Amino acid sequence: MDENIDHFHPERIDSITKDQEDIPDVRNDWRDPYVFEADNRYFLIIGAAIGDKQTPAVLLFECLDGSLINWKYIKELITFKPVIELFECPNFFKLQDKWVLLGSPYKEVEYYVGTFDVNTLDFTIENSGLIDHCAQFYATNTIQDDKGRTIIVAFERGFSKNEGWNNVISIPRQLSINEDNEIIQKPIDEIYNLRKEKFVVDKTFDLNNIVQIEDERLPQCEINFTINLDGDFKSNLILRENKYNVCQILFSSTGVKFDNILIPFKKQNKIEVKLLIDHSVLELYLNGGQHCATRVIEAIKDLSILEFRGNGSIENLSVYEMGDLSITE
Repeated sequence: MDENIDHFHPERIDSITKDQEDIPDVRNDWRDPYVFEADNRYFLIIGAAIGDKQTPAVLLFECLDGSLINWKYIKELITFKPVIELFECPNFFKLQDKWVLLGSPYKEVEYYVGTFDVNTLDFTIENSGLIDHCAQFYATNTIQDDKGRTIIVAFERGFSKNEGWNNVISIPRQLSINEDNEIIQKPIDEIYNLRKEKFVVDKTFDLNNIVQIEDERLPQCEINFTINLDGDFKSNLILRENKYNVCQILFSSTGVKFDNILIPFKKQNKIEVKLLIDHSVLELYLNGGQHCATRVIEAIKDLSILEFRGNGSIENLSVYEMGDLSITE
């Protein structure tokens, strides 16, 4: 057992300060506490930069008196190479039979999947990746609801600051882990309660010619389809306002390019696509949520055309108009 754990004394419990016993030298801007429970014990993590080299780290504390106010420093849960400045907004939680650490290192949100030993308080990493392939999806937080789901939301940034408000919260996503220890994300089921008319119904076509769908309901919609790509085939989905392109998604067998966002994956000839459009916010889910990417495009005002071009084929294209979210007591 770690010596810090073995020699706890209630009289040594302290609030979270940099002067606490055994804590490493911490830069002033340590922040973003996240509380979690393990084996009926309460812990807290904080993002920090420590030591002379200001090494990015996540620091672990434990509450010993049940107050959730007084905390004892335990150890560094994880440290990182100083290629990042700080691991902001760390989240740490159990998901299925694994533990997951999320963090926002001034770029795309990263995840680490592994095991957490409650006796030694060691986190052993087994896999890592990106929660979202765009840094506009940032500063996540997670909850476990009364249905047993682990749900993630993020701060979606990229809006100008002259609107009287700044940035929005993402669509809530339910998390799971597949057999390869990859994080899978899907919109929570409640999102589909916002569906209104299905104005494109299970349309299948080859991409021998340009295919356009024009509708005034596109600025607030859900798009689903499967794209088939043989060999070196490539296909484009272009979002247009009249004659102007506002966004392009290029599909190939080894990855997807969402404007300037590259999403690489192992070669495959079939890609499942879900695209949620809420005016200037686009959320893309590939292959059942194995890969996700978010785009904030303020220039979108009157999206009116979906255009498919390239080669390959599209199966079961469906487009739903989505209603407004309303909150009732």
